[in-house]
Parts: sequence; structure tokens; C-alpha cells
Amino acid sequence: MRALRILLRHRVTRWLRDPTWGTGTVAGQVVLLGFLLVLLAPLGLGSYVLGEVLRELYPETSALSLINGGMLYLVPVFMASRFLTQPPPSEHVAPYVSLPISGTGLLNGQAALSLLSLHTVFAVVLVGPVWAREIATAWTPVGAGAWLVAALLLTIVLASHGANLLHLLLGRRP
Repeated sequence: MRALRILLRHRVTRWLRDPTWGTGTVAGQVVLLGFLLVLLAPLGLGSYVLGEVLRELYPETSALSLINGGMLYLVPVFMASRFLTQPPPSEHVAPYVSLPISGTGLLNGQAALSLLSLHTVFAVVLVGPVWAREIATAWTPVGAGAWLVAALLLTIVLASHGANLLHLLLGRRP
């Protein structure tokens, strides 16, 4: 836990000091955040109306079964996108070797921090509206909560660690 706290503090400090992020001003970061919201709004809206679209396209099939079946296809998509765009956690280790953190704690912390990315935001924007519109209203609170946890574990954690495993297995960047 100590390693994760140190790594997170250093990552936030590095992010705040990075001159290439936006224009380096609050206004520039607000503009970039606005562009991100413009990109994510249609994705979230499409996710919100997914059940209605599936009911129109396939009236004989349950929309929930189609959604649950389609969730499995998100895992390889997110894993491939993370594999192609994110470096493995072992590349982020060099700046932190001099810190008083064990090697195992350092790699575990970097693996945990790899979950904090834009891919995670996309997964939440895809899963959250579907859950709010279709699952939360149709299932019991315990079942709906379990579905949300399972969907987020699949789309975020499994995809992130799967991409890290692919980097390791393919020896792309050991």
C-alpha cells in the first residue's frame, strides 16, 4: 500500500509539472476536458439507448441476453487497444528505482496504476449507462451490483492485466 501511495503521488506530481499536457494552463486543460466530453457524450448516449435499439432490431430475443453476450466481446477489444497504445508497467519503473520501494511493490504498484487511463474512462462510459438503464431497473439491487462489478472487472481489470500479459508473453518490451 505504501508503494502505491508513493507511486501515485509521484505520478500526480509529474502530471502537474508536465509542460506538454495541454497548454500548461488551467484554461488549456479545461478545453482538453471539453473535447474529451464531446467525444464521450455520444458514446455514453449510445450506450444508454442500446437496449432500445436491440429491442427494435431483435424483438424475439431478450435485450439483456444480447447485452450480456456482447459484453464478452468488449474484453478483447479493450485488451487489444491497451496493448497497442499503453506501454507495459515495466517501462515506467526506471524513474522510481531510486525510491525506497521494493521491486515487487514497485511492479505491483505500476500494474495497479495502469488501471488509471483513458481506457478505463471508456469502459465506464460504455458499461455505466447500460447498467443504469437496463440492469439496475430489471434486477434486484444485489444482482445489479454484482453485474456491475463483474462487468467492470472484465472491461477494466482483465483487459489491463491481459494487455500486460501479452506484452510479457510476446516479449515486445521486456
